[in-house]
Amino acid sequence: MKRKTNVILNDRSSYAIRPQSKLGQYDFPFTLNPVIGCFMGCKYCFSPGVAYQYKPRQEGRELFFTNAIVQLDKAEHLDMELSRYSILPEHMKRVQVNEISEYYQPQVINYLQSNNQPDLMANILEV
Repeated sequence: MKRKTNVILNDRSSYAIRPQSKLGQYDFPFTLNPVIGCFMGCKYCFSPGVAYQYKPRQEGRELFFTNAIVQLDKAEHLDMELSRYSILPEHMKRVQVNEISEYYQPQVINYLQSNNQPDLMANILEV
């Protein structure tokens, strides 16, 4: 049975990068998720629990695997926040991108192209 999928554009996300609470030697100090959601539906996936940690388990999984929320303002927020953290040493300026979702999902890319949206990942990498 084919699952209904939705791509939702969000131009007002609350933050660009999220600082990590604890850092190990190989951890990234910051994470950035321009897309939340995935249409693959892998049974072993841990990402719905991370993305929807305050929702009941089954409801969070259903939301995660049927919706992809594309946060269009991530490049601008990232630029502002990186300047805010400019005093950090170089090794603390690493940003992990797409920790819980994949930006280059065919449904997401096709939707963005058909709605004349810019390539969000290109803008993020440029910043």
